[in-house]
Amino acid sequence: MTNNDDPLAASRQIASPEAAPAAEPVNSPPEPTGHSLEAALLPARRLKRSKNETESSAERILQFRTKIRDFRPRGLARTRGGRPRNVGGVPIGSAFLLRAEHLDPESAWNQHIPFAFWLMQAHLPSVFVELGTSRGTSYFSFCQAVAALGLPTRCFAVDTWQGDAHTGFYDESVFAHVHACNGPKYAGFSRLVRSSFDEALPHFADGSIDLLHIDGLHTYEACRHDFECWLPKLSRRAIVLFHDTNVRERGFGVFRLWAELAERYPHFEFVHEHGLGVLGVGEAFDAPVRELFAAADDAALTYEVRSTFWRLASAIRTELNLTASGEERARLETRLSATIGEAVKSSEMVDNLAKVGNEPAFQTPAEFAATVQADITRWGPVVKASGFVAED
Repeated sequence: MTNNDDPLAASRQIASPEAAPAAEPVNSPPEPTGHSLEAALLPARRLKRSKNETESSAERILQFRTKIRDFRPRGLARTRGGRPRNVGGVPIGSAFLLRAEHLDPESAWNQHIPFAFWLMQAHLPSVFVELGTSRGTSYFSFCQAVAALGLPTRCFAVDTWQGDAHTGFYDESVFAHVHACNGPKYAGFSRLVRSSFDEALPHFADGSIDLLHIDGLHTYEACRHDFECWLPKLSRRAIVLFHDTNVRERGFGVFRLWAELAERYPHFEFVHEHGLGVLGVGEAFDAPVRELFAAADDAALTYEVRSTFWRLASAIRTELNLTASGEERARLETRLSATIGEAVKSSEMVDNLAKVGNEPAFQTPAEFAATVQADITRWGPVVKASGFVAED
């Protein structure tokens, strides 16, 4: 989407009956007028455990592992032999093992990417909306899953791309970066909606959004406002994600709203990487998602799920650290090469080399490696043809 485009033109398609009809009516108590937070806190609709409470924790953990990891998502293509399609050799039941393509060392969302992959496959949302995209680490990770799995999901990123008091304010380069990433990879199903969250509301039909990620200004008041305003847009199978549920400084208040909502809705919370809350606002979920919410009521299962995704998150953290180490090594090599170059060109070094009939010819490590390789290429055939063999 260029700067001259109407930022909401594509998303208006959602509001049209031809493009995306609203979800079916929900057989639940009517919502009070105004869609306030109190209206959102309808009587609890927690999902009951289907297993006998007398089962041991070890048995439940084993059953959960099987269900959460080896499920066969509906609606996905299979091979002619009837086997689930692979993505890069990885079974689609293991989508959370896809290699993350949108890591950003400055992002606080990197370690939740494996869960984003898993959720897109387990939930299969028709419409995904993110409120607050910034540089796009989370948003493009969801898009990566859509593309890799061949899902029919339509994705929308809503942001002014100007920043706020918590992320800091930034210039036009951030939107340029996001636009450049979205265009060649995901433009077929993803649109950038450049507006405030409230301005974007009229362009989405009520009951149309299956997955909503709220990651804007993180004060209690702002986050509550966003949830209340977007509540009517959520479908009967909607899930809402809240980032930073485990941050309690700098005026962050998401944890307060999360505590209130978790009393009324099925939910699960990850506590690593500043916290990520998963809220089941709808009531029609597929089995893997139901199992995730049910795990919140069992301490052993909660630990198992958190540990599993934490191990995946640790791998991402390691990758980021290795990348940073490689970049630091390159910087140190550059500095060292510059220092050696200055030393070789000093008058004292030039005079000493001249005394033994030499002159300075400094090369960087990369240039020296290229010289050595060129010599091997040039003289290797000659040495081989001569039959020369080095003695031990």
